[in-house]
Amino acid sequence: MENQGFEVTITPEIIKTKDIYWDLSFNLGYNKNKVTHLPDGDELTSQATAVGYAYRNWYLREWAGVDAMTGTPLWFKVNEDGSKTVTGDYNQATRALLDAVPTPKFNGAISTNLTWKGLSLNAIFTFAAGAKVYNGQRAGALDRDCGRNSQPPMRLADGWSRWEKPGDIATHPQLIGGGNNGADGECTRYLENGDYFKLKSLSLAYSFPKRWLEPIGLKAANLSVGGENLFTIASFTGQDPEILFSSKFNGSASEFGYPTVRRFTVGLNLQF
Repeated sequence: MENQGFEVTITPEIIKTKDIYWDLSFNLGYNKNKVTHLPDGDELTSQATAVGYAYRNWYLREWAGVDAMTGTPLWFKVNEDGSKTVTGDYNQATRALLDAVPTPKFNGAISTNLTWKGLSLNAIFTFAAGAKVYNGQRAGALDRDCGRNSQPPMRLADGWSRWEKPGDIATHPQLIGGGNNGADGECTRYLENGDYFKLKSLSLAYSFPKRWLEPIGLKAANLSVGGENLFTIASFTGQDPEILFSSKFNGSASEFGYPTVRRFTVGLNLQF
């Protein structure tokens, strides 16, 4: 296996005066790997190990959308001459190595510190890009097109639509009790973008002037408020994609993991 990557950190001091200090730190890491040799041949599972591709490369049937006239699901089929056609038969659809992986190609963070006299503000943002995450919760329960009658379909995300009549250009096939021709089968329909941008932590603190503290017998006093995991920007329709990059999930949301905790704190530090 070949591994390539880099990491860069830039930390400029933007303002540095007697009363004001402001710095900004930017960190970015990139990693890419490729399998170069397998003595026993390719291991073609859903997350494949194949020569010429990244480790855990996705190996899935490719979703081709919905037939506008019938509302049935479609997949791509690779013919013997290498050409692609569409098929409404899930079992005829061809699995393909997608050149997509469940781990981010880029990871990074942005942090900043701003102080003005006794007031200080600190913020840390984290981000990741380049991963494709399989939303198994959609496939297994939430978005099965009534594949199981006890599981009602999820509310469609913005930009999604349900086929209802001939001519509809839709992202989701017709609802049919018991399922619509295997529409909920494992395929790229449930493979989503795992990119995210997150405000990991934010804190605001104030150190009281000594002239206020000496009359009451204090050497120092600091009041702070803070929060963690305050917001996440992501197009992924499941849980926080950050937790899905751990070894427990390997980029597949097949179960409900423990969610990222949003925490708020208030602190008072007194020095006598």
